[in-house]
Amino acid sequence: MPSAPPRPCTYPGCVALVAKGRCERHQAPKQWQTGLQRRVYDERRGTAHARGYTSRWRRIRNAYLAEHPLCEWCESAGKVTRATEVDHIIALQDGGAIDGSLQSLCHPCHARKTKADDARRAKKRAKF
Repeated sequence: MPSAPPRPCTYPGCVALVAKGRCERHQAPKQWQTGLQRRVYDERRGTAHARGYTSRWRRIRNAYLAEHPLCEWCESAGKVTRATEVDHIIALQDGGAIDGSLQSLCHPCHARKTKADDARRAKKRAKF
């Protein structure tokens, strides 16, 4: 019996061909597959509301995306990509304001920025 043709990875924007689901690059970390590690992480992180993302933030976010519908990083690289997220240039946990300096980003660009910010914070903590 013939097998099904490969399909694109189910991760938004990924075009890698796979037999089913997501490509290796976009699979959940192995420790999260049990669910326990993920639950512990979520409990420690707190709710979106507790982190400052209230109805006021949703109004600010929606208005900003309406005014800036394209990813600012992709646009500066000469690409046209729809923005799906509004990013605090200075993160709230680094002292940024809920309505402070913002930028509209697509999901991959926002993930890249968040990863870089987290690495910078970890490096800073390691110095102490």
